[in-house]
Amino acid sequence: AAAKDDAQRLKQLKQKLSALIERTPALAAYKDQIRVDITSEGLRIEIVDSLKRPMFPSGSAKLESYVVTILSQIGASLNDVDNRVSIAGHTDAVPYSGGEAGYSNWELSSERANAARRALIAGGMNEGKILQVRGLADVLPLNKAVADEPTNRRISILVLNKAAEQKFFADGGRTAVDE
Repeated sequence: AAAKDDAQRLKQLKQKLSALIERTPALAAYKDQIRVDITSEGLRIEIVDSLKRPMFPSGSAKLESYVVTILSQIGASLNDVDNRVSIAGHTDAVPYSGGEAGYSNWELSSERANAARRALIAGGMNEGKILQVRGLADVLPLNKAVADEPTNRRISILVLNKAAEQKFFADGGRTAVDE
């Protein structure tokens, strides 16, 4: 019963976010770049790059202003449920070629995920909802066939269902701070 209630709450949040995207001009203008779907782990919200409208300047973790607006608008809505949130940054498969030696798409994707976290919190999301922030570089591309496919560059926000959250802690996702 608890799992069914949890699934229903996430479904209602999906409906609310979809309606918010449709009726808010600042979001509707970018609805082709905002994907909201239910997965086995919870509600996934992805903001993807488009060819003409990247979220970040190339090689940078500074959010473009329209992405700050999207994340700020979404942030407060995530407080509607008490579920925890996992934020992931993704890059395309083009090797990072600037800056200091050793800096790679791993660091870039991590910094982009943290930039998204800050924007969500600035938009009103409760900071205590954050379970993890991670950079995944190009490990999980949406389009494996094209190395520089814009949609592979994205921010994924996963509102975890209770089962996924419990699994995270049971599998040793805990840190010394949590113990």
